[in-house]
Amino acid sequence: AVAFYDQDVEFQGSVAEVLLCASTGRFLSTSGGVGEPLNVGFFALRPDKRLLRAAEIFAEGITFDRTTGWGGSGFKPAGGYFIGAECGQVDGGEA
Repeated sequence: AVAFYDQDVEFQGSVAEVLLCASTGRFLSTSGGVGEPLNVGFFALRPDKRLLRAAEIFAEGITFDRTTGWGGSGFKPAGGYFIGAECGQVDGGEA
């Protein structure tokens, strides 16, 4: 399994349990602290070429809109736009 985490993420204890769980095929992440449904500051998963290809296809040529989200995919499970939906930590509305 592999894990990505931002520099402000701190593991308490061993990361081995996280990697072991992700190695079973589960995608691990957390929700955020300001209403975002997915915290992209941490995630772990078992590498899978299908997931990589799906991400590449989804990311090809799409744009972000505050009403419809990335590529018109919406903001589920959030009820609408949330801070950071632009795919980054934003301060003062600037991406």
